[in-house]
Amino acid sequence: MDNTFVAAPLKKRRGRPSSASYDITSERVQTVIAMVRRRATLQEVGDAIGVTREGARKVIAKIAQRYGAELLEPNEKVWNVHEAARELGISDYFIKKACDLGKVSFRRRGERIWLLDEAGMKALRQRFSPEGERTTCVVCGKEFFKRRTRKSCSNTCSNELDRRSYEKTVSKEPSLESLRGWRNDVWEKLQSRLPTKHEEWIGVHEAVLRSGLSPMQINWLGRRRVVATRPHPEAKWRVNGKSITLYAASEIEIARQVFESYEQKKG
Repeated sequence: MDNTFVAAPLKKRRGRPSSASYDITSERVQTVIAMVRRRATLQEVGDAIGVTREGARKVIAKIAQRYGAELLEPNEKVWNVHEAARELGISDYFIKKACDLGKVSFRRRGERIWLLDEAGMKALRQRFSPEGERTTCVVCGKEFFKRRTRKSCSNTCSNELDRRSYEKTVSKEPSLESLRGWRNDVWEKLQSRLPTKHEEWIGVHEAVLRSGLSPMQINWLGRRRVVATRPHPEAKWRVNGKSITLYAASEIEIARQVFESYEQKKG
């Protein structure tokens, strides 16, 4: 038996890339430049040259340092969804929906980023503003491409506009002219009702169980002052620290009767 020890060959350690590996004429550098110009992700660049995302970032930084960042600028004008939405003055949602429906040409950058070229932006401009008409957002005052009867430029402004409209509606005194449907009937019936001496006050959960209405409907009746409410003397919400609202049980019962009658007639 031969007991001669044979040493295993040593693995060659990877050192820093030599200056020759960053030669602009090399295929590796040309590949990186071409991919960065078309806004490929770090993962895609790394996969192409056989390094990690961090390695790809360092290679790109080294090329930019040696040859100038202008060399890596995109060779064509492209927009991501957020940039396109900001330029057109519309929400990201409408652009993504147009891409999903195949109305606008785009290409993917990785899994989450969508890029649009000049043709895609032209299609978006024609789709969301056929006549090029611009209007002013009623919330922030920014100009944007008008689409149908939209009055706000973004989802944020739209939410703010809804909040203002809600506060304006809530601030109105309830009346037969300002209420509709079964809520109008509840208000009319409560006006002829005599107040009780010993009223029972219940929370929204108990009001839902007794009436069959949704929490939103119960809350709306209280906000519009259709039914009587008062704050809980002790209990508060954990989220905002405000007192929990209590509702008059007798008036919730009237609302239940009116709503059931309304549903029967409707059915």
